Amino acid sequence: MSEKNIFNELEYVDIEVDTFNEIYKVLNEDIKNKTIIFDIDQTLLLHSAKNGRGCVIQFFQTKINTFVRQIYEIAIKVPNLHIYFITARHDTSGARERTEEELNRLGYTKYDGIFFRKSGERDNLKYKTDVRTKLEDEMNLIILLNIGDKWSDINGGHSKYIIKLSHVPSKNFWSN
Repeated sequence: MSEKNIFNELEYVDIEVDTFNEIYKVLNEDIKNKTIIFDIDQTLLLHSAKNGRGCVIQFFQTKINTFVRQIYEIAIKVPNLHIYFITARHDTSGARERTEEELNRLGYTKYDGIFFRKSGERDNLKYKTDVRTKLEDEMNLIILLNIGDKWSDINGGHSKYIIKLSHVPSKNFWSN
């Protein structure tokens, strides 16, 4: 399936109502087994390293974060739409629980599943493409929209439409 980028890379600009109307139309296409995919890090959850102590989750109400949240809010209201999260986080002891806690704390509670990388998987593009292939071929789902901040989140096909978000500013932008 060839994909269409609904928008060029979104910058930190005001999102127009027409944008959401277009997304609503896409998600409400009369298709069985339709699906939307969200990346997690820097898409649903924004975070940065702080004080050299590793990754401390910090949530920022940026325009991009608000935009993604609004797409999620539209998605959960669409009848018969499956919602999946695909993350490059490794499926290690505790990672799944921490991720679900973070998502739940922000209200991302309605979804059909989360896919984590297996230990040893290094190529994010291949991994995420393989998951989308599995959703289509093994689960008979049609991916209408795929949203992520990196090209490896959305390239590789298997999505009717994609949204490539701009990267969030670097950790230096957020430092005190």
